[in-house]
Amino acid sequence: HTLWLFTYSDLKTMVVPSTLFALSMGLAKVLSGSGSKTHEHMECLVRRIPAILLWTWINCLAFNVNNQRLPHAVREDTFNKPWRPMPSKRLNNRQAGTLAMSLYPIAVFTSWVLGGGLVPSLLLLLFGYLYNDLRMGDKTALIRNILNACGFTSFAAGGLEVALQSPTGPDTFRWLKAIGLIIVTTVHIQDTYDQTGDAAAGRLTIPLILGDGLARWTITIPMIVWSFICPRYWNVGPSGYLAVGGLGCIVIGRLLMVRSVKGDRTTFLIYNCWLVVIYGLP
Repeated sequence: HTLWLFTYSDLKTMVVPSTLFALSMGLAKVLSGSGSKTHEHMECLVRRIPAILLWTWINCLAFNVNNQRLPHAVREDTFNKPWRPMPSKRLNNRQAGTLAMSLYPIAVFTSWVLGGGLVPSLLLLLFGYLYNDLRMGDKTALIRNILNACGFTSFAAGGLEVALQSPTGPDTFRWLKAIGLIIVTTVHIQDTYDQTGDAAAGRLTIPLILGDGLARWTITIPMIVWSFICPRYWNVGPSGYLAVGGLGCIVIGRLLMVRSVKGDRTTFLIYNCWLVVIYGLP
């Protein structure tokens, strides 16, 4: 149960979206093929779902334990998420440190066993060190957004590699770079509901630097642009524009009109649904 609590907040924002990205891209690759083995490849992809979930969850767990054990993170979680293992005293700092150091090699070994995701797992270890131990995500808002984008795309790439049991190809890599740019320009939506904890942790986020009102517009404008560009990039029909644009409008409307911690949390979840729809455009 303690391990579950470390990852609970990220199930809807990291584990599930990354798994859906892997499945959507894997499905696109299967359907783009030809021959009599398409049905067989489809069944193989479905059978890989538990492996994708395992890879995504174990890497998320390794990152989160290392993140949540640090003193500034414990102070922040005392305000925002007191049920987490560290502020609720389920583990002490020494125990959490031992667990964190054990989980990283376990995550890498899991990648090897599952036949994919090794490089993304190693990259997540690097990004985790930069974000958690060096606190580079706390120093400037841009670096924070870039590291978040690197994390999102590494999870997505790793899940896809596990799904296909092969490295990321050039076409997928280009799409991942586009997704990374989308996240860099919009991911600070997660900072709208966390301002009290971020201030307590001494974190420099866009809402704290620019103010809440202006920060929301720095999310709104890029979302409008991406909601048009992404369907156009994949040359999808009206349904693609409607799905991306419809969810984008909901997020934007809530972002500008519903300004509360509870409301912003819900808006962030809908934002993740918007990302998932973009993932599935191929």
